[in-house]
Amino acid sequence: MEAMNTTEERKKNLKFRFEKKYLPDQLQTQIGFLENELSKTKKEAEIKISDLNNKIKIIEEKNVQYRFEIEHKNKKNQELELRITSLTSDLNNLNFEKESKIEENRNLNEQKNQLGEIIESKNVENNILKETLEACEANLERYGA
Repeated sequence: MEAMNTTEERKKNLKFRFEKKYLPDQLQTQIGFLENELSKTKKEAEIKISDLNNKIKIIEEKNVQYRFEIEHKNKKNQELELRITSLTSDLNNLNFEKESKIEENRNLNEQKNQLGEIIESKNVENNILKETLEACEANLERYGA
């Protein structure tokens, strides 16, 4: 944009100067003047092109750095995704193990209750047998054995 403005200004300047020097005897001077202006314009253009090339080089270097950073972050993201997958799997395994332990605990409680009932029935049976034994002993004492 700046280069276009400079070029437009030069055109206007040259046109103004050219119109002032329109006489045939001054044509050689005008040609020299125009050649000088053209040379200046070429040098300015070369400088601006060089500046643009430097800016392009800097931008390309930054792009390389950004690409490296992006690749590094992508690798980190992949590592984190693998870690999350592993942790999720571990959590699922722990939940399964927990459910298994809960079921095992239920079964053990059920067996405990059954054993409690068996013990209770055996206690009742033992009490009956004890009472029967006591009655037999009492009978033996009474009938003199």
